[in-house]
Amino acid sequence: MQRRNFLVGIGSASVGGSALLGSGAFSRVESQRSVTVQVAEDPDAYLGLNKCNTPNGSYTSLDGSGHLEVLMNPDNETIGSSPLGSGINSNSTSRFDRVFQICNQGKQSVCVHIEDSEAWPRVPESDAASLAGERRVEFYLEDDAEASAVGESSAFGLDVGECVCVGILTRSYGLQADDELLDAIDNEIRIIADVDGDCFEEVIPEVPFYGTSRSDPTGIYSIRGNGGGSISEAEIGTIPDESSNSNYPNGLAYDPGDEVWYFAEKDGILKTLNEGGTVETKVYGSVTGGDDIAGAAFYDGTYYFIPNGGDTLQSVDVQSDANYGTTDAPAGGVPSPSDVAELEWTDIGLGDLAVDRTTDVLYVSTTNTGESGANFFSVDLNDTGVQTQIVSEDDGDRTEVAIRSQIAFDQENRLWAHNAGNGEWRIADLTDGALGGVVTTTRQYTDLAQSGANSVE
Repeated sequence: MQRRNFLVGIGSASVGGSALLGSGAFSRVESQRSVTVQVAEDPDAYLGLNKCNTPNGSYTSLDGSGHLEVLMNPDNETIGSSPLGSGINSNSTSRFDRVFQICNQGKQSVCVHIEDSEAWPRVPESDAASLAGERRVEFYLEDDAEASAVGESSAFGLDVGECVCVGILTRSYGLQADDELLDAIDNEIRIIADVDGDCFEEVIPEVPFYGTSRSDPTGIYSIRGNGGGSISEAEIGTIPDESSNSNYPNGLAYDPGDEVWYFAEKDGILKTLNEGGTVETKVYGSVTGGDDIAGAAFYDGTYYFIPNGGDTLQSVDVQSDANYGTTDAPAGGVPSPSDVAELEWTDIGLGDLAVDRTTDVLYVSTTNTGESGANFFSVDLNDTGVQTQIVSEDDGDRTEVAIRSQIAFDQENRLWAHNAGNGEWRIADLTDGALGGVVTTTRQYTDLAQSGANSVE
């Protein structure tokens, strides 16, 4: 990940005189890249800078180079017919809410702050004892002058597509007309947008997800936040590693009522892992007639799955047959699948299923769907004819949209997307399939399952 630096110039900041903020704004991008980079005007850049749609936004405008400038003097051409004073008051604190906005127009969530400096001008005790040490110029979020945006400890998160307005506060104590408030830092400030920043609220749930992993040994793991910003991965049990195919075992689903994990080996052979004093694996046989399983989810006593390469959502009622659960599947003991829905997509390739238990809607992430490539779509389990295409690989790759992902809902009904290729976790938007920034990275899981109402230690 790269840290992108943006500069905003602060020009003549005089008291009772000319401009408060000058015109050298947001004019340079520092980026280490080995590819061609085109400079965009500030409103269209990855870190977009523009006026806020507020009265104080009229203090800002774009110069001839497309850079944002902030002018609080009569030189401001956007002020309209309203007269503008010639500067801020002397020996005073002046506050201007929501002057300019910062927008994340990139492809990952970022942590943003205005870089602090030891040279940043501050009010000396001789000018105002009660404000001694305070910054001459403060930048803050929206209309909250206490929410400073200056300094890495003040970094705030911006998700993709999100904007925030920034206000400006000045302290002019002891200054004279034509003094420049930020002359000591060359009238420039640096805005840093960091994709590796640590500014977002802890979002990893403590209630676990479950995943199948082919690490040594192959097993099912619980994956949960430990409350400190990191992830705890604990093996629940070892499972047979009977395939050389790196995509299997797959078809993981968890029954919270009986505390049973269902998973599929090659050829659709359904097995269980039970949590008890000892781990016991039970074999059900192939529920697909020999096809692999592309993904699965457990909901309301039913194991839902899609045969790999098929076009049908199917299910087996694993809780209704007394023959199920034996160590070796007896004659006639293999679950018979039921067709739930003929899908609008064909040749559905390895992906995952997850059910939103608040809406009874099943979501599907695929690696392939016929001629349309990878897809993310939904099926209403109450009316399976309602099938919605949400996003496809034409809209972005697996780091941008919820395709080619292992997916699972958490207890707050957020859908998580896990990249089995590199172990990254993101949160998916159900309306358009867009992914947020990387929240954490774990081992690589071939499939995920959500927990039930009760967590399992």
